Amino acid sequence: MHAIAAYQYETLQVSVTDNIANVTINRPEKKNAMSFKVVEELIAVAERVSKDKALRAVILNGAEGTFCAGIDLGDLNHPKNQAFAFWELVKPWQSLFQRVCLVWRDVQYQSLPCLKGIVLVQVYNWHWLAMCVLAVLIVNYPLWRRSGAWCQIWA
Repeated sequence: MHAIAAYQYETLQVSVTDNIANVTINRPEKKNAMSFKVVEELIAVAERVSKDKALRAVILNGAEGTFCAGIDLGDLNHPKNQAFAFWELVKPWQSLFQRVCLVWRDVQYQSLPCLKGIVLVQVYNWHWLAMCVLAVLIVNYPLWRRSGAWCQIWA
């Protein structure tokens, strides 16, 4: 078993095959929404992955057909998390929510978001969350075109 996959994660499934890590957010009952635990584990995995020179790529995906529904508002508004969540949202420097996205930018090799089984290849080491937004736009483009709504994507 690969060292990164050997760690026990509560909300992620991590496997390594042929030096390619597969990181799956595993909260299908919440559409893989990011709780504070998911955010902490994604940051930890990204930091471990960036130190592993044997890996060639990372595939990020979500369990049961949903990549990620965003921040888990139930967890954010839970009484035990309210003060911490408020501080993370208003503090003047990088928040935990920003860090979970930006930490993947610093990984030294490709991190590939996967949406509905389609791996989206990054031309440059783009920010993975931006790629997910782009993936949603691409997947939903036929629906928007039929409804008459148009969207411009600026690169």
